[in-house]
Amino acid sequence: MEIALASFLNIASVCGLGYLNACLKKERLKLSEIEGAKVYSPSRLLSHLTRPEFLAKLTRNPENPDEFSFKTFIEGYVNSTNPIKSLIDGKTKLVHSLYFKDEIYSNDTLAKARGFLFPNNESMEIRAPLFFNLKDPNRNISCNIHRNLAVDAKYALEKIAESREYKRLNWFEKILVYVGLLIELVALVTRTTFVFRGVKIGWTENEFGIMLGTALTAYGEVIYNLKENSLRMDRPEYYLHDKSNIVKRLKESIYGIQGKMMLLVIPLVLTSIYLTKKALSYYNRIRRRRMEKRFDKLWKVKSIKMKDDYKCVICYDRPRNIIAKPCLHFSMCSTCCSRLDKKICPICKRNISDHVEVFFT
Repeated sequence: MEIALASFLNIASVCGLGYLNACLKKERLKLSEIEGAKVYSPSRLLSHLTRPEFLAKLTRNPENPDEFSFKTFIEGYVNSTNPIKSLIDGKTKLVHSLYFKDEIYSNDTLAKARGFLFPNNESMEIRAPLFFNLKDPNRNISCNIHRNLAVDAKYALEKIAESREYKRLNWFEKILVYVGLLIELVALVTRTTFVFRGVKIGWTENEFGIMLGTALTAYGEVIYNLKENSLRMDRPEYYLHDKSNIVKRLKESIYGIQGKMMLLVIPLVLTSIYLTKKALSYYNRIRRRRMEKRFDKLWKVKSIKMKDDYKCVICYDRPRNIIAKPCLHFSMCSTCCSRLDKKICPICKRNISDHVEVFFT
């Protein structure tokens, strides 16, 4: 049972390390790709694309020879002719909106101060117009950014609006509020990760988004149309305020994966040592048995089912392997011969002056 458990942990550790290694390679490749990508304004990028040597490095669209694509960062100011409006205040114009409803609990202020947030993913709603522009601040040149609701906009979102509604508490709920506050204070002082949100006291609506006129950096595949001399990004992957945000995030992800790999190395090493010791013990046991058989002169004879005519005439158990001299009778085993008080042949009763031991190979 112990060997089976150790084997299972060993295999699970190897599989886990293999999976984490694949994730690590993927994150490192993405980090290398992003660190190597430059940040362009639309006008600066267009000026580079007019050079044939720069254009030759890009991937041409086989369906449209006038289009070339590559991944890079585009920075500019957000502009849109058809923006969306905030769901809470109905006035603020946005090009990306993250809206969610959540319940308010009595200890949420302390819990959030400790770094714990509780967005309700089920009520989360993401909205965006079909496209917007990243406009160059110096020239009237822009890059069209097409809508992608799955874009990672974590480092570009700003708080747009918030609405709260509180309910009337009865006397029992008020007592629970103070009890929950005491529990959360104990958790804060002891620095534990335990979180007690307390009693539900209301509801809240939150909206985060990207407003018009905001400085924004987008990362994704940029498509350059040579005929129209225009830029667009069909599938943006990240919205950022600065390239360093995503670089820092990817490095933290790599450090996290490396930490998990180090934790998996511990059970792998321990189970490998345990299984190696068990394997060596089993090998030594087999080797010892083989050596015992090798030095046991009669082991082959013992394994043969012999007739009584070939068994020792004294013990009737072991096979005969002694020839007495001078009578040359073949009647005893070596054990019984050594135990004879008087060196007399058990067959002819003559004195044994010497004997020959027979070896079976």
